[in-house]
Amino acid sequence: CVFVGMDETQTYIIIIVIWVDDCLITGNWESEIKRLIELFVLRFTKVTTEGELKRYVGIDIAPDRVNHSMTLSQQPYRQQLVDKYLPKTAATKSNPVNPTNNLRALGDYKEPPIHEQAGELGYLADRTGPEIKFPVSQLRSAAANPTSDHVKAVRHMHRYIAKDTKTGLTYSRGNSTDIVLFGYADGSQIRYGDSKSQLAYCLFLNLFSGCMLARTIKSTSVSLAPSQTELQAVVLIIKKIIWARHFLAELYQPQIEPTVVY
Repeated sequence: CVFVGMDETQTYIIIIVIWVDDCLITGNWESEIKRLIELFVLRFTKVTTEGELKRYVGIDIAPDRVNHSMTLSQQPYRQQLVDKYLPKTAATKSNPVNPTNNLRALGDYKEPPIHEQAGELGYLADRTGPEIKFPVSQLRSAAANPTSDHVKAVRHMHRYIAKDTKTGLTYSRGNSTDIVLFGYADGSQIRYGDSKSQLAYCLFLNLFSGCMLARTIKSTSVSLAPSQTELQAVVLIIKKIIWARHFLAELYQPQIEPTVVY
């Protein structure tokens, strides 16, 4: 849940994010932040305050006040995967997947399931690793019945993660205080005899930030042409754009211009 408050002059703002029993408070309204923390201490049996935010629900947060940016990462989790699956001398990979591997086809039950590996990679992809969302989606779809290509792709992905465990998503206001939404939508071509295409989109706050929302899924309907697939992807991102524009308006960042979709 996200709660937003602003004073009558719209000069000071406070934003509260609640994830189960973890509460994040931010904004430029320092007196109100202090008052709210004091109220929490009075109303609840036990409250632990951790001061300036460094980590929240498994994500490390590193602000750069000089450049007006913030980086979100999962370095301990990435390193945990590397230590679990790779030897110290393992070679790394510069790309998340080998494009020659066919990850759309299912196996013949000769390979063991990869539920655990796909789930671990999905936890990373859904938070700070949007660049691996597409192959991870395919790994998840075939987790119960993978092929040898899926098994190879998992190993390849671990080697990719090992190349830079400190990487993450950086958000910046850039050269302007305005937030300008724009997005990309894509429907992969129909191939391998499968007429249900892969749909994907990613949504950005501005030209200087990593994506704020991303998704990739396999279509549930049969596509008769690549153009039909593209339109399905556009519909998905338009729904998310409508949600994001309303949410940004609640954060007092109304979108005046139309949102561009590529």
